[in-house]
Amino acid sequence: NLAGTTPANTQQVNLTWTKSTDPLVANHVIYWKKASGSPIVIDPDDSTTYDGKITLASTENSYTHSGLDGSTQYNYVIRAEANVGGVSTSEPSVNSYAKTTNSFDEGGPINPDPDEDLLVYYQFNGDLTDTAQYHGDNRYDLTAVSGANIVFADSQFSNNTAAYFDASNGYAYNNSLNDTNEADLFSSGGFTISLWFYADEDMKQFSSLMSSRYVPETGNDGGIQSWQLDSNKNQGLRWRSQAGEDKSTRVHTSTGNTYPTNQWSHATFVKQADGTSLVYMNGVLEVTSSESQPTPMYALKIGTNRREEHPWKGYIDEFKIYKRALTAEEVNNLYINDTPSTDGTSWNQGVDFNGSSGYARNSNNWNGQNPLHRLTSITPSNSVSSGQTAASGQPWAVAAVFKPTDLSTSRTLWSQSKMESDSRHNDSVKIEIDTNGRIFFNYGDNYNALQWRSANSLITAGNWYGLYVDFNGGSTGVSSGDINRYYSRFQFKLVNLSNGSVTDITSGGSWSHVNSSYGTTQDVGGYFYVGSYVTNTANRFKGQIASTVVTTLRTGQSLPDDTEVAMIVGDPIKWITTYKIGNPWRKPNENADYSSNFATGSATGEQGTKIWLMGDGTNDSSSNIASQVNGSSSDQYLQLNSASTTSVSIPGL
Repeated sequence: NLAGTTPANTQQVNLTWTKSTDPLVANHVIYWKKASGSPIVIDPDDSTTYDGKITLASTENSYTHSGLDGSTQYNYVIRAEANVGGVSTSEPSVNSYAKTTNSFDEGGPINPDPDEDLLVYYQFNGDLTDTAQYHGDNRYDLTAVSGANIVFADSQFSNNTAAYFDASNGYAYNNSLNDTNEADLFSSGGFTISLWFYADEDMKQFSSLMSSRYVPETGNDGGIQSWQLDSNKNQGLRWRSQAGEDKSTRVHTSTGNTYPTNQWSHATFVKQADGTSLVYMNGVLEVTSSESQPTPMYALKIGTNRREEHPWKGYIDEFKIYKRALTAEEVNNLYINDTPSTDGTSWNQGVDFNGSSGYARNSNNWNGQNPLHRLTSITPSNSVSSGQTAASGQPWAVAAVFKPTDLSTSRTLWSQSKMESDSRHNDSVKIEIDTNGRIFFNYGDNYNALQWRSANSLITAGNWYGLYVDFNGGSTGVSSGDINRYYSRFQFKLVNLSNGSVTDITSGGSWSHVNSSYGTTQDVGGYFYVGSYVTNTANRFKGQIASTVVTTLRTGQSLPDDTEVAMIVGDPIKWITTYKIGNPWRKPNENADYSSNFATGSATGEQGTKIWLMGDGTNDSSSNIASQVNGSSSDQYLQLNSASTTSVSIPGL
């Protein structure tokens, strides 16, 4: 009764079976073959009829077969075998099963890492080569231990593979990477280890990502410290240091939060020169050591622990060591943009919109997840000082880098709207580019709205632009005597992408209000769209959009100045590390600051800010653009519909 499943966005088959009750059985042995068609023959007694076998204890009744090709049929036979090589006569001779795998939700390409302190870099793109080549002589290339079964399978990045370790204790090593050859870097200096990992759900406790020394099975190893980066007993990350079996020398630095199985996560381990160790997961600091962490390096082993036991079961990818202790800002940027450099937004990709069927939409329309949503239950301030956000309200900002290729009709750059049964009541926030090259802004519905039009010919087809819009959160209606005050809630700026200069174009345009109403006080809900107004096919964008940033602003603060505006448009990765991380922020549909400071990789931040890099971001794919505030969260995806990423070249970026 062998059976299995293949979870979505994985390249694995989770096998289950009923344990044999025969007392002579020592093992359940699974024979597998990658093949399709009919007939498919697997004969356990003929090794030419199968691709591999997996030997498990008689007490086991499940196994995750991973490191597989995506969208491929795998065929299995399981047999109960005695310890002398015989076959149980009380069980069926074989049980067979076939399953076609799924595939990882492929992200975009991995970004280059030009950091000067990158000592080693194992990309695992089909081999064990160190691509950093710090010394230029391949001295730190890895070698697979004799008998190792390291599989190079598709990774989460496009056109990329990762190393899969199957827990049979195969690992990769380099005996030259040590303190002797690196001037005591590891024992007394600062360094950083970074990697992507994916743990199978049946991986055992204390399985190790890497270790630093070959340690004998017994004794105190002459008092020599070894260390390893592994999984703790609660499925968290752990930095373990100890001299042999001498528990008095033990230093454990463990995370309280767990990592998910069957999902990619990013880990960064930072050792400072004063002995402090820090463990980050997905760009967020999880734990700091309470005492000095001993970290001498005698050899690098990846995929196993100090004694070649508790091997890793799962994927390891993009393994790096830097010759310095990275800062929190650098760690976050490494997670988001694949390099510690804090001025590294990549501008190689954009989403191409065809002007008819193509558009993109945020994956959810929840109030607490959409920065432009507005609840009328929060009473906005009527009086707001120039250059400030309202003391009470829900202020926001949106930035986009785009190139229209056709303005024969109006083109929607972005919008936020809730669809009503009567579309005339759709309360929307939207930006369009009209046929005269004007920027058109609407806030409200067909009966109650504030509208602004820029001067003519600001935008022409075939050129790249950076546009920034903000709302200070103050009241927007509906007293005739305050109409000019309502207009003043918004400002519009163009950023010159070649030199970063900022031009306020607000006063050069003209304001109006719809019909006899004076503004709008309605809720703003619905989905956030890029390249479209709701699902209407009319006025969809035609051209390329390279980035869209949507963020809440805090109440009672200064509006972003031109320096920040230039950065949010021209380098959003640097903007988030400079202005957001570690600082107070406001959650959508709330007035006061959130209880915790802004962080990436979690709900603490992702709800209030979206950074979509349209193909250049970590975890971007052909169908989903990940928010770089939390690239692993599908709730933050910008979902593409009849639109695809394409290579772009933006002058100045």
